[in-house]
Amino acid sequence: MFNYVNIYICIYIYIMSKWNLFNPDYTKKNFISIFNDDIKSFSNCKNIWYICGTWKNNVRLINHDRKTHINCISKCKVIPFINTDLEYYPSDY
Repeated sequence: MFNYVNIYICIYIYIMSKWNLFNPDYTKKNFISIFNDDIKSFSNCKNIWYICGTWKNNVRLINHDRKTHINCISKCKVIPFINTDLEYYPSDY
C-alpha cells in the first residue's frame, strides 16, 4: 500500500536538509513587511523577528517571544530594523 505520509516526511526531510540552520543573533532585529495569506496568522505576533536559517532566497525566522517560528518566508519580505535615533511625532493630518 502506498503511504503518502511517508513520502511527505521524506520530502520534508530532504528539503530541510538543504537549509543552513543556525542560532539567531538576537542583536539583529528584523520585521516582516508583507504578511501574505500563508503567514497571515503570524500578523498577531509582535513584529520583531530574528533569522535562524537560510535556503536560496528564503529565511527561517523566530519571533521575539522565542517560541514562534516561521519555517519559510521570502527574504525580500524581511527587513532589518534601522536605528535612526529619531523621535516619533504623530502626524496632525
